[in-house]
Amino acid sequence: MTVQAQILQLLADLRRELDMALLFITHDLNSVRQLADRVAVMQNGRCVETNSCQTLFRAPAHPYTQRLLAAEPSGQPQAIAQDAPPAAGKPSGRQLWRRRADIRPASGA
Repeated sequence: MTVQAQILQLLADLRRELDMALLFITHDLNSVRQLADRVAVMQNGRCVETNSCQTLFRAPAHPYTQRLLAAEPSGQPQAIAQDAPPAAGKPSGRQLWRRRADIRPASGA
């Protein structure tokens, strides 16, 4: 069990045992499915849809919510071979600070 799964289980147990409310802010739709009774979807700082978790995931009403759910990954993740070449044209973060003088770490860092 992952640390994330353990934390979600702990939160769910606390909600049940203490009969407490929980405000859970996340971009992780799978966590929302596991933990939420009600869901509010925000776009650009505004709430565009609220509903029960089951209803929202089954029949999203707002176009933004529909796009969020349509973009959710599905299926099983594919493993990347250990000998796979690095992504083309993607420098490592370490190289970035060497190229940009304005974000170089202070001396001694």
